Amino acid sequence: MYDPNDFEQFYAQRILNASAVDVERLITEMFNRIPGWKAKTTPPSNDFGADIIAQSPIGIYAIQVKHWKGKVGNDAVQAVLGAMPVWKAKYAIVITTGPGFTQSAKIQAQHAKVKLWGKRELAILYKASLGQSDLLSQLSLEYSVAPSFVLLAKRYWQLSKPVLSVMKKVPVHLWILLVIIMIFIFNRH
Repeated sequence: MYDPNDFEQFYAQRILNASAVDVERLITEMFNRIPGWKAKTTPPSNDFGADIIAQSPIGIYAIQVKHWKGKVGNDAVQAVLGAMPVWKAKYAIVITTGPGFTQSAKIQAQHAKVKLWGKRELAILYKASLGQSDLLSQLSLEYSVAPSFVLLAKRYWQLSKPVLSVMKKVPVHLWILLVIIMIFIFNRH
């Protein structure tokens, strides 16, 4: 009997026995079930180094998926790095269903800020697709600041653009007058 909440069962039955194309589709489906995410598989003959393109709340990800029995080398990291400008991706991930990554892949990924995902990260993605965890915070998908702060800052900037454009058109002496009036009003109370 298949328990949809059991990642180990899902991994053994749906991932390990699947073809590489089916694994890409399964991962794409998982991303698409997460609120705020929209993913698509790329055409097999023209993927430019990315198997999946995922739009997240913080940007576009180019994702390379390797369904191999051996460790993934730095050629996968190089491929996904090459895919980033083609797909206008801000971030990159290499996912493996195998035993992990070679040391050279880890070193290159660290320097290039490419995320490397194995079984542990796939389990988090799976749980997030079921609504059981927050993918961004669990996997620290933003590289330098907390995702909630990034989203807040982006939203603030979007809202402030019209205000800033109006502010540029108002003469400085009117801004000074406005500040004096505001000080007067707040000091009276």
